[in-house]
Amino acid sequence: MKLGGIDRRLAALEERARPRILVTLADFVLWRAKWRRGIEEEVELDPVLEESLREFTEHSKRRKT
Repeated sequence: MKLGGIDRRLAALEERARPRILVTLADFVLWRAKWRRGIEEEVELDPVLEESLREFTEHSKRRKT
């Protein structure tokens, strides 16, 4: 069974996702730095980051109980 085509498509998807993840992480780092310094600013987070933060918060709450 040949999987070369699938491997190439997965590699292409990974390459396209990588810059988005890096930008999302960069946005989070900037937001966190501003938050720690007390800079209040209306920040619109990337939907992927918003969902990840929500899931992380829920997971953290479950771990504490």
